[in-house]
Amino acid sequence: EILMEQEDSYVMVEVAVTVIDIVSGRSTLGNVESIVDNLFSYAVHTSNANKCKLKIHDGDAARILKKTVMKYVKIDDRWRSLCSVLLKSKAYSEYRFACEESSSSSSSDDVPQSINSKRLPIFELPRTEYGKPFIETPKKNIWPQSSAVAPPLLSVSHHGSFVTMATLKDNNPKSSILMGIDLVVIDARPKEGVQTFLSYFSSVFSPKEWRIITGQVSPLQKMREFFCRWALREAYTKALGVGLGMDFGSFEIDCGGENEAWKLCTSCCQGPNVKRIKIIHPKSNEQEWKRKAVEYWDCVLFFADDVDGKNSIAEWSDRSVACLCVGPVPQSQPHSCFTLDGPIQLSLTDLLTWHSAPTYSTNPAIK
Repeated sequence: EILMEQEDSYVMVEVAVTVIDIVSGRSTLGNVESIVDNLFSYAVHTSNANKCKLKIHDGDAARILKKTVMKYVKIDDRWRSLCSVLLKSKAYSEYRFACEESSSSSSSDDVPQSINSKRLPIFELPRTEYGKPFIETPKKNIWPQSSAVAPPLLSVSHHGSFVTMATLKDNNPKSSILMGIDLVVIDARPKEGVQTFLSYFSSVFSPKEWRIITGQVSPLQKMREFFCRWALREAYTKALGVGLGMDFGSFEIDCGGENEAWKLCTSCCQGPNVKRIKIIHPKSNEQEWKRKAVEYWDCVLFFADDVDGKNSIAEWSDRSVACLCVGPVPQSQPHSCFTLDGPIQLSLTDLLTWHSAPTYSTNPAIK
């Protein structure tokens, strides 16, 4: 979990980061088609769940979710998509649980699918025009206790063998704090060669950033810097809710004294390495995206494949690196505005079991 402390006019927010390894233990679970057919036989779109009891079958939601997963040809892509769906569904269920617990007078009629249910629906979340999933605030006249708990902010990313989700809990609707996460795999040996691969992205970075990337000594170091800077960019734009909708070449990321983005990366087991970065926008972005000319964000890059600390931080090739960005924050704030504890690593079995036989109140590993 990540705690963000803000003094004076700022609030404390909590961000839970979860990492799923889609490969470990998968061979014992059967094929993804059968799992999808079973799980999605009980699917509900959250717009319906916010209006009525959950003990229903939403055929449209089931078809949409099944298509979301099965449209991919490669098996790994299907598993990544399935994990993404289940993580977002889990976040929605936990939000309902929090609302239920916040109301001492709530009954099973208030929130039909209670914590002790033997099976939870798979919830389909709505998306913004830029594709960002979000949890809607239920109507108060239908779900009265929801007014006590604001919906959390979500950010999901997947690449290679891992899927990760960050959830900003106790979100204050009046706060300007945003959060985004991105996950990359450092491919040190692209098929077309490092120089050719990098040439495709020369317009994505500012001239200063490009000099830092291409100025690295070895091909591996160039790719390491490229992917870390890409993760920073995507985590930031995902926090804004626009992702690739914003031209990556339209702003500059200044990593401060570290200069090189890869130096921001830390092994989870070694504790947090939260750093403040500066985002520099041209006037066009100020007008189009309503961004300030200069913004300050706090971020951390960590090895998603190093939750247990078994991998050496010196090894970079084919490593999975996640970047979490939270902000904007005042430049004058003297200390890091969030600390990193975690992330929590779940297995595929944990995630599947959580929906088919929830143990939310008894198993701390999957709370």
